[in-house]
Amino acid sequence: MYLLDTEVMTTAAGGGKWRLYGIGDPHLDKATHDRRARSRYVRTIAADPHGLAICGGDVFDVTLPGHKFFDASTQRRDVVAMMDRYLNKMVEDAVDVFSPILAAGRPLVLAEGT
Repeated sequence: MYLLDTEVMTTAAGGGKWRLYGIGDPHLDKATHDRRARSRYVRTIAADPHGLAICGGDVFDVTLPGHKFFDASTQRRDVVAMMDRYLNKMVEDAVDVFSPILAAGRPLVLAEGT
């Protein structure tokens, strides 16, 4: 079991209040991932002075060629084109996706999926 202890500091009036935003299993590498919807949601979190975000799940799949469940047709084309740099690319994508939350000074927790 892992425990999480995080201090939430809000800068808005009524400073002790916070609002929890859940981000579940984004699977950023999947062809079905809706980038525009995710971007809108991230901007909403970043704009909330009481916001705290927890992503509980798989940020990306890490299903590579050779794995019995790998299917290139389920991946974004730009991801498949860069399979030799898969992990680096997906970490860079995750930073791009979630950086507005961090840039706004909102707490963000990414929990490993199972």
